[in-house]
Formats: sequence, C-alpha cells, structure tokens
Amino acid sequence: PPNTLFAKVAKLEGATNMAALAIANEPPSISVVQGFVTTANALGLKVGYQDYSSLQIGTVNVGATVLAMKNANVDGFFSGMLDNTNFAIMEGAKQAGLTLKAPIQFTGYGQDLLDSPTALAAAQGGIFIVEQVPFELHTAATIAEANAFKKYAHFSGLAGINYTYGWVSADLWIAGLKAAGKNLTRAGFLKATRNIKG
Repeated sequence: PPNTLFAKVAKLEGATNMAALAIANEPPSISVVQGFVTTANALGLKVGYQDYSSLQIGTVNVGATVLAMKNANVDGFFSGMLDNTNFAIMEGAKQAGLTLKAPIQFTGYGQDLLDSPTALAAAQGGIFIVEQVPFELHTAATIAEANAFKKYAHFSGLAGINYTYGWVSADLWIAGLKAAGKNLTRAGFLKATRNIKG
C-alpha cells in the first residue's frame, strides 16, 4: 500500500486541494506520485490537478503548469520531479499569486540548496522529504556518515538525496560482501544480502 505520510503532512499544513506532478514518461516518478494520489483520496484530500506527461526531466519551463494549478485552485503540490523544476514551480506560483500551503518535494534539501542563494530563495516554504535521519540531529550514525564523506569524498556539508542513496547503497553492498563470506559467488552474495537483518 502507498505511504500515507505525505498526504497527512499536506493536511496538517492546511492544504485542501493538491496538485500531483511527475516527470513525463518516467515510471518511477509517476508511480510515486500516483501513490500519493491514492492515499490523498483515501484520506479525503482533493487532488484537483494531475500532470504525468507535460513536464520533461529537468525543465524549468513551468508557466503552463503553474497556470493550470492556479485555475484548479490548488494550495499545494506533491512532486516526484527534480529540484530545479520544483523550485521553478514555487517561484512561478509566487509570481502568479498562488499561495502554496504544502509544496511537498521528493528531492531538494541538501548542501547544494543551502549554497545557492537563488535556489534557496525560490525554495522558501518548501516541504522536503529527507531519506534518512537528518544530519542536524548529530546522531552517532550521522556523525560517522559525515566523517566518512569528509575522508573519502572530500565533502563536508549537509548530504542531499544523492549522497544518502550512495551511502545506503555502499553500506548494503559492504554488508552483503561480508555476509557472503570468502568464497564469493553472485548467488551467494544475493542470498546473503537478502538475509541481512537490521
């Protein structure tokens, strides 16, 4: 079943009519956004505008989308798109006088955003999905991760989605290799990786 968190967040922020936006012809993006629509409807949150076909990957040409959102009287959006498209929509909404209570974005929060005054200005008010325990909590795990990024990637700052997925993928790979043992085979690696707990 789809995750209900994002629809609940939209409702908590006071949104009543959401837009659902995906990258055109990108099944993973479309699937995530359709999952949001399913849970929004189940929770009584209207989704008055859906777009799965007009926004090409990475586009900032969003004028028609913003106008359609305004005409649909949306007060938030759930996006499965890239940062630059999301920020362009937020900026376009401000310019069009469209108030967004819940602009929920799958990507965007990280050092790249914080280092760009233009993007940061456009992103104000955005709600970002963070794929791990936030670095700002300074847990033992996030400190170890930050130290590894400094040592091996020469990166210090707030890790965004690309660093997070890289970290999780590498960590799983290493754990799978350890669990598979010295006589490594593809089948043994896959079986050992699937049996990792915790």
